Amino acid sequence: MRHQSLTAVSAAAAILVIGPMACSATTEPRPTGPLALQRQTFATAGSRSCLLDPDGVPVCWGSPPVPSSPGGGTLRLRTISGVGDHFCGLSADSTAYCWGDNRYGQLGDGSRQARTEPVRVATDLKFVALAAAVHSTCAVDGGGRAYCWGRNDYGALGNGQMVEGGVGLAPTPVSTTVRFRTVSAAFPVCGISLANVIYCWGMIPGSFDPDIYRQVGDCTTVYYFWYQGKQCLTPTALGGDVRFQVLTRASCGLTSAGAAYCWGDGFYGQLGNGEIGVYAVNPVAVAGNRTYRALTTGGVHSCALAADGQAFCWGLNVRGQLGNGDDGGPGWIPVVRPEPVPVQTTERFAVISAGDHTCAATEARAVWCWGPRFGNLPVLVPLTLPLTMQRRAAASEK
Repeated sequence: MRHQSLTAVSAAAAILVIGPMACSATTEPRPTGPLALQRQTFATAGSRSCLLDPDGVPVCWGSPPVPSSPGGGTLRLRTISGVGDHFCGLSADSTAYCWGDNRYGQLGDGSRQARTEPVRVATDLKFVALAAAVHSTCAVDGGGRAYCWGRNDYGALGNGQMVEGGVGLAPTPVSTTVRFRTVSAAFPVCGISLANVIYCWGMIPGSFDPDIYRQVGDCTTVYYFWYQGKQCLTPTALGGDVRFQVLTRASCGLTSAGAAYCWGDGFYGQLGNGEIGVYAVNPVAVAGNRTYRALTTGGVHSCALAADGQAFCWGLNVRGQLGNGDDGGPGWIPVVRPEPVPVQTTERFAVISAGDHTCAATEARAVWCWGPRFGNLPVLVPLTLPLTMQRRAAASEK
């Protein structure tokens, strides 16, 4: 297995590893009844993680890992998502709630005021899937229709517009006839259709380099910054013929057989296919030929759980987020791992979530974290008493 530092990677090494994106029209089915809720019990946004306890109460922590419960322990969620500086979740009746940073309206409550406690998204819509994105949020209703809210400088709302300084303070319909069963988001936003085809929309801001940052969903073989090339302002099918059941952070996915694929920027080994300095327009298989049960993606790394719960990670290891004992070379030179490496622990996990760090939980909800603020090997997070038990104990004392 290769062990490569950033000093071995240069912009000149970037190549296109997959051919032109297929943009032919896809015949998509319509739902025959209300869609099933897409459950997600673990989420990480920046330096904080939240895990739903057995009653659906979010238990959240950072570093030091002092647990808190947004909503005061009374809000129960069936799914939770987080990216950047905000979290969102769906309650038992499919109502959407969000909390955290709100400078771009990503909480969807009609304001741009940050919230430390969950607020209801300003809509009567009921959702079956939800994904927090970078400065925006997207969701899917029971009929498979997608909605987004928040920042729209780069087309993340999928409504055909891209307005500098533009925001959507409440859910806005995505401009497409495609029906989705789930969404996942970062830059850009992607969703899995009822035919298990991935569609993406929105731009990746901040780069002028056409060799490294080609745009997922752009329908071109070469990416240019938004004012130079073709824009992807409405959902566009990802190329290739792989069909997906799980999607994470709009850059990796699992098939129904548990095979992992990644696409987009692989400059730091994020594709997991053994290559660095490459870009994949179409999905490429993650090396190792393993079957995975869960998958998560952080900023520049991904982790997955094998069928037996063993954790593997790949990508950029700037401060230990791969959990294999590495945290960079001399002078904090980050280490690149372009193939999955085992996380150094004997624990077997049920769920896993990544942001700037990585956390995983066992079936018994024992939580282990690694990466920035935790170290380059998994450490047990002392959430010694689930908040549900705390509430019950407090009630018994009254």
